[in-house]
Amino acid sequence: MKKLVALFLVAGSLLSGCGATTSTTQSTSSAQASSSSTAISESTADSSKEQEQIEKKKEEEKQKAEKAALEKKVTEAESALSQAEANPTKENYATASAAIQALPENKQELTNRLAAIDSTIKAKEAEEERKKQEEIARQQAEQAQQEAIAQQQAEQARQQAAAEQASQQAQAAAPEQNNEQTVYVTPTGSKYHTHKCGNGTYTPATLSEAQARGLTPCSKCYGN
Repeated sequence: MKKLVALFLVAGSLLSGCGATTSTTQSTSSAQASSSSTAISESTADSSKEQEQIEKKKEEEKQKAEKAALEKKVTEAESALSQAEANPTKENYATASAAIQALPENKQELTNRLAAIDSTIKAKEAEEERKKQEEIARQQAEQAQQEAIAQQQAEQARQQAAAEQASQQAQAAAPEQNNEQTVYVTPTGSKYHTHKCGNGTYTPATLSEAQARGLTPCSKCYGN
C-alpha cells in the first residue's frame, strides 16, 4: 500500500513538472511573437519614413530643376530683349517675343519692354518709308526736268534745222525766181520789158521764156 502511494506521488510530481514546462514554453513563444510583431512594426515604420524622405527628395529635386529651367528661360528672354533693344529689327523682335511667350508668369515688365521695341521698329519703318517716298519724288522731279530740257533742246534743234532748211531753200530758189521774173513782150518785138514800153500789144511772160525766144532786154527798161 505504501508503495502505491509513493508511485502516485512521483507520477504527480512528474505531471506537475511537465505542465510547468509547457506553460513556460508557451510564455516564451508568446513573448517571441510579441517581440517579432514589434520588430515588424518598427521595420514598417522605418520603411515608410524612408519612402517619405525619398519622395520629399524627389519633389525638391523636381522643384529645383523647374526653378533652374525658369531662370534659364528668363535669362534667354532678357538676353533676346537686350539684343532687340540694341538692334531693333523684326527678326530680333520675333526672337524676343517667342522667348517671352515661353515664360509662365511674371513677364509684364518684359512685355512692356517688348512693346517699346515694337514702337521703335514701326517709327523706324515709317521714317524709312518717308525717305523712300522723298527719294522717289526727287528722282521723278529730276527725270521730269531732264525730259523738259531734252524737249527744249530738241525743239531748238528742230527750229534751227527748219531755219537752215528754209535758208537753203531760199538760196536755191533765188536763181529760179530770177529766171521766173515776169517781163512783157510783144508778138513781133525783139525786146522784153519790165512794163509796157511804147505802143504795141504787150503780154506777160517769164524771163526764161523771153530769153528762150531770143529776146534781149530793153535798153530803156534795164538801162543798158
